[in-house]
Amino acid sequence: MKKLAKFTKPVLKKLRVDIDDALKVVADKYGIEINGGNWSFSEATVSMKFEGKIDGAMSAEMIALEMYSEMEVGKKLTTGDEFNFGGNVGVAKVLEYKTRSPKYPFIVDNGKGRFKIGAESMKRAIARG
Repeated sequence: MKKLAKFTKPVLKKLRVDIDDALKVVADKYGIEINGGNWSFSEATVSMKFEGKIDGAMSAEMIALEMYSEMEVGKKLTTGDEFNFGGNVGVAKVLEYKTRSPKYPFIVDNGKGRFKIGAESMKRAIARG
């Protein structure tokens, strides 16, 4: 491959795929999970964030879900609990709780994508069952 003259979105998309493949090899070697986070860039530099954790260990967001959910919605939730949120989201699994996002702290996944959910929406979904 030729040398890069500058970082652009199309170049970074290709670079991201290659780096994710390389990280998977390293993660498999050490038995850990490595997830690529946000990237920011200019024409000359790129900053990348990666997070790693032991396979099967709970992330800080998963622990926060168990700690704060009872206070927020009146029921202790754990990762993987399923509820019907209605609308565009439908049936989704609760994944985590973002303490720095007070307006929409719950993150859920319906198999098609992730959604941010507020405490009131979570209460309604719990009431639906």
